[in-house]
Amino acid sequence: MGFRINTNISAMNAYVNSSSTSRALDESISKLSSGLRINKAADDASGMTIADSLKAQASALGQAIANGNDAIGIVQTADKAMDEQLSILNTIRTKAVQAAQDGQTSQSREALQSDISRLLEELDNIATTTSFNGQQLLNGNFSNKNFQIGAYANQTVQVSIGATASDKIGLTRFETSQLMAYSDGGIKDIVLKLSGIDGYPSGYEFQTISSTEFEKYGLKAVADRINGVSDLTGVSAKVLNSITFSNVVAAGDIKGLQINGIGIGDVTTVAGDKNNVLVNAINKVKEQTGVEASTKDGKLTLTARDGRAITIKSTQSQANSQLGTGKAGFSVGTTIVGKLTLIRQDARDIVFRMSGCEEVKAISLGAEIITGEMSVAVGTGVTQKTVSLGDMNSGILDKDLAAAMGYFAGGISKTDQLSGVTTYYGAQAMISISESAQKILDRIRSDLGSVQNQLQSTINNISVTQVNVKSAESQIRDVDFATEASNFNKYNILAQSGSYAMSQANTIQQNVMRLLQ
Repeated sequence: MGFRINTNISAMNAYVNSSSTSRALDESISKLSSGLRINKAADDASGMTIADSLKAQASALGQAIANGNDAIGIVQTADKAMDEQLSILNTIRTKAVQAAQDGQTSQSREALQSDISRLLEELDNIATTTSFNGQQLLNGNFSNKNFQIGAYANQTVQVSIGATASDKIGLTRFETSQLMAYSDGGIKDIVLKLSGIDGYPSGYEFQTISSTEFEKYGLKAVADRINGVSDLTGVSAKVLNSITFSNVVAAGDIKGLQINGIGIGDVTTVAGDKNNVLVNAINKVKEQTGVEASTKDGKLTLTARDGRAITIKSTQSQANSQLGTGKAGFSVGTTIVGKLTLIRQDARDIVFRMSGCEEVKAISLGAEIITGEMSVAVGTGVTQKTVSLGDMNSGILDKDLAAAMGYFAGGISKTDQLSGVTTYYGAQAMISISESAQKILDRIRSDLGSVQNQLQSTINNISVTQVNVKSAESQIRDVDFATEASNFNKYNILAQSGSYAMSQANTIQQNVMRLLQ
């Protein structure tokens, strides 16, 4: 071994190793004190890049979860408001049912309508004041709203809430035919078809109505077929078979009077039936005929309460003038089948066809009897309107709107009507319209329920994803304390041994001094 003074190689080696150990010890202390394996890019450049990307993803997922919860809050706010609106509609429908019986007076119906008007005001108030963070939810403007519920662009859920004000819900289509009738014979088996029905691209065909059934029940048989599947088609029907003749009952003898095949016998009438002989004779057998008679201003009204056909016969040709039909063409023997009203609980047109009843005609007691072929909900002579819940609280119903809703019996002139449940027909219409409004709100709530379930499922999924992403980041970025503590102890011992080695390297120089003594 050589002895040198200027260069202490042993000390230099000890210094280099001690410096390396000191750096490693500093890094170990930094990791242990921060809890991170990567404190700077030099610690693990590629690992830091991956960890930073995972950190950004986890942070974005956290905000996406918050966005989803905000969306759920909006949906729940709207849902609770509509729940209260449905409660209001249930009350309105109950009051409409209460008004739809002739035991009510005009005053009691007005009181019920006053209650309904107040309820509709509150329903509209809910629609205009329900909001979230300053945004109106139920006025129709909250449509196609997007919520970012992912870590990356365009990972969104779209939310739309329909308008729930009274003029936007309850949209109901009413289509009413003219008063229909036919003479003896000519009726065939009748085929009915309803087009434009969801799920039936070729239209819905009903069970055929036999000629015998139609001759007995008239349009009531048609209405029964339609109402039997109304839950499936969304279309219901009603028949108003009531006719008021245009002339005053004349004095004279009616021989062999029959209604619906039931003999009433010979009746001697006075002008205007002031002694009620004709009315009493007809009403005496109303349980068998299903037809009830009354007079107003001396004019005879015949009404089939259940909507069945009304066939009048007499062995005397002059019976027309005695009854006051006002038309020579309206021969006794004609069967009156009434007015058919079709109701659809949405705003779409009703396309309905009847074949086999070409002899059924529209009659008018103020003109010639035969005015055209049978046309129900299509063609001329059909009054068609779409009515909202708000229309039923407008104060006055236009006469054409009232006609479309089936307000007027045969022989009654069309006039503007009070809206709401102030009349029997208005109460019946309110029942249908409030039911339609309930279905619309239920549909909106159902859609929101589906959106809420979607949001909740998404939140659950991204919550799990966020945990897994954070776990992956932790595996890269966070320090393993057990491993790092072991490293620290190693470097700590090496640092101590390095210091000892340097001190020993310096003592080697003392051997040179011994040579110089």
